[in-house]
Amino acid sequence: LIGVSEFGESDLKPLPSAEEDIKAMARVLQQPELGGFDEVRALANPTKTEVEDAIYTLFANRQRDDLLLFYFSGHGVRDESGRLFLATPSTRKDGGKLVGHTAIAASVLHENMSNSRSDHQVLVFDCCFSGAIATGMTIKDDGSVAIQQQLGGKGRAIFTSSNSIEYSFHRDEFKLSVYTHFWVEGIEKGVADRDGDGWVSADELHEYVLAKVKTAAPAMTPQFFPVQAGHKILLAKSLPQDDPQLRYRKEVEARIGSFLVDRDRFSIPAKKSLEMLRLRWKLDLQTAGAIESEVLQPIRERQRKLQEYEQTLIDTIQEDGFPFTDSILNDLRDCRMLLGLRDEDVMAIEARALPTDQPLSLTEFEDELPDKSPTEPVADDLSSERGVDYTQLRDLLAAGKWKEADRETYRLMITTVGRTEGNYFREEDLLNFPCTDLRTLDRLWVKYSNGHFGFSVQKEIYVETGNPLDGKYHKETFNPFAHRVGWKVKDQWQDYSQLDFSFSSPRGLLPAVLGCWGVGLFSRFSRLVRAETCEL
Repeated sequence: LIGVSEFGESDLKPLPSAEEDIKAMARVLQQPELGGFDEVRALANPTKTEVEDAIYTLFANRQRDDLLLFYFSGHGVRDESGRLFLATPSTRKDGGKLVGHTAIAASVLHENMSNSRSDHQVLVFDCCFSGAIATGMTIKDDGSVAIQQQLGGKGRAIFTSSNSIEYSFHRDEFKLSVYTHFWVEGIEKGVADRDGDGWVSADELHEYVLAKVKTAAPAMTPQFFPVQAGHKILLAKSLPQDDPQLRYRKEVEARIGSFLVDRDRFSIPAKKSLEMLRLRWKLDLQTAGAIESEVLQPIRERQRKLQEYEQTLIDTIQEDGFPFTDSILNDLRDCRMLLGLRDEDVMAIEARALPTDQPLSLTEFEDELPDKSPTEPVADDLSSERGVDYTQLRDLLAAGKWKEADRETYRLMITTVGRTEGNYFREEDLLNFPCTDLRTLDRLWVKYSNGHFGFSVQKEIYVETGNPLDGKYHKETFNPFAHRVGWKVKDQWQDYSQLDFSFSSPRGLLPAVLGCWGVGLFSRFSRLVRAETCEL
């Protein structure tokens, strides 16, 4: 476990939580009832030589069944060719260019991993490729690195805190970095064990962390690159599933959709249900309250950031007037970025706050010259080859009504192939489904779920779990895919009524599509084949 928080005289900014990150990781990984690793080494602000020695020692002289894990919290940097380096306290740049021999090249990791006999290797990068700092937050990531190409190989699971063009954040509200905070929580609290088998696998942990980070810091998208069987590597044991605190936490998670953000409380029925469960499982009020606070922390943090941005926008209008100058638009863009918010996250706020008869997002204003008149917002593309109206589906998705949207998706799809509601899809219906309509359905699901649901999301997970895009059904790899998206649990196909229609569900669960669900395996498989031929 490598944590680098200090960078000498370089222009890389300090990362105060990096040392706390490795302490927390060490705590959960070395506990016999959780990670159970035989040896855990935590190195804070090591020299380049110490890091390279540690990498060699980790991978050398190992056996095939050994599980090896390398974790890094700090700055990632790139050279002019886009190659990834991990910064050390002595890393520096000369004329804005990385001095390569002062940092750890990703190729050092790759070489040692490739020479190791271990078939189970895990890499966790809570880092990025350039640094900047702002009040209350340190930005850790910018750039574009094809990390899977540089570190891919047999039997590996590669975790990254964000994708190659996003920022990763440290926030003052978290003792740890945002990403590591939820990585540790998923193991320590047992909630990442999605299938209840007593183990936290690599794909389960990623799905848990992804959902949490996307709530707390929407501008971050944690990535997961499993190679071969890497998605099923078992990282830690889970708490017993009958543990009262774990059971209560899962019940709170399941009711997140009933949390009223504007009132900062659960709905009355949800609150009553939780109270009855608390009494049934003999949890005291303090313990139950602490669990609720931890589960709701990302939601409250997101709401706080939205409120902070809205107040900034209001203050700017009052102090500087409207329309804004180019300089102020740039400052507001930076403000959104530093808060970890995307343009789409603040569109409703901007529509309320901007003093115009035709409210527009600032993103649209930024695309216009100051002397041009605002234009209407760009509407969703609802194209259809068959004249299908997707307005109702769009409205359901925009309202977060996932189950109703799934049923509407079935209705639209069965109509598109010329069949009536209540019928199942035939395999040929899906293999020949019009691509324009499939792309429209996918765009709407992906947009309004922030990338949590969608046919293209399912296709992405299908490939990640080792399924070749050859149009053939491969049971040995399709089953891991079905478990990953939550269609199967403990090797049993889930009934439609058992599915969790919320953001607590595994990424890629939806669209499940009611009619397609009933007909069985090959219709589900055919959808994925068509997603590939339509280039989703």
